[in-house]
Amino acid sequence: MNRETLSRAGAVRLLANAPTHGFSAFLDAMAWLRHAPAVHPRGVTFAARLTVDQQIPLIPQGDHLATVRLSKGGGLPGGLPDVLGLALRFHLQEPAEPCDFLFSSAGDGRWSRWLPVPAGDWSATRYGTLAPYESAARAGS
Repeated sequence: MNRETLSRAGAVRLLANAPTHGFSAFLDAMAWLRHAPAVHPRGVTFAARLTVDQQIPLIPQGDHLATVRLSKGGGLPGGLPDVLGLALRFHLQEPAEPCDFLFSSAGDGRWSRWLPVPAGDWSATRYGTLAPYESAARAGS
């Protein structure tokens, strides 16, 4: 490779990574300004119990301790609409690691159901996830 090719490759890499670095810098600045995490800065946590009464691929049958956290994505005050977050952590038996599921308020349209959408009512909203979850049975393992 010559010097021109290297500098061209470096420029392409820099441009390709620019959105990631820009977004990361934005979140860092937001966290610094509010002295808290940039997203979902405050939340309410509850202890829970999950009872699985039939075998499912991701979580073994039986009772499992769980933690539930509700938070507002932007940390907006009061009843202002915000992206509502619902985090579920199932504490499975050793040696298994905890199992986390992260959800946020989502739209009900063809495309908006895949996107975080601000909502004002915790119980009347739809929840979706950006994380792809797949069971071992479905993956063919």
